[in-house]
Amino acid sequence: MPILEARFGGRAGWTEGVRYEIRRGLPAEAKLQDVLNLENTWLGPAHRLDQPGDDEAVDLIRRGLGGTRSTPLQHLGEAESIRLLERTAATARVFVTDDGPAADFARHRPSRIRVLDAAEVLAEAHAFGEIGCPAAYNVVKAMWHYPREVRLPSHHREVC
Repeated sequence: MPILEARFGGRAGWTEGVRYEIRRGLPAEAKLQDVLNLENTWLGPAHRLDQPGDDEAVDLIRRGLGGTRSTPLQHLGEAESIRLLERTAATARVFVTDDGPAADFARHRPSRIRVLDAAEVLAEAHAFGEIGCPAAYNVVKAMWHYPREVRLPSHHREVC
């Protein structure tokens, strides 16, 4: 999380759907509380998507990611994140995800959102001097050993 703060700081955001998914995961992974605690610091409160057209757009994206009407929470966080970025006027919009299908979907949207996975975030952080080597690669390896998969580059030079 300190690396994300250094890279994106006050420019980062999340949605209520993402916050809900994190809360839902708390019983299985207590460390998720650390993410929720960031709501009162640099991450800020979760964005509510309540502008006209948001519900329809989020559902369309969610279904494009494989969600169904019978599973309305499936892919909700990713869909909300993509919608939030697409309606944001900023030119440097970045979607950080290790969900391969969601990353691929976002990369092919006409809005041209920039998509980064954990290894790419760490590579940028290394390039900007925010983390050294081999520490950057070691973080990716530690994440790879965690229950949720992240892309592990075959060689540390892809990260640092």
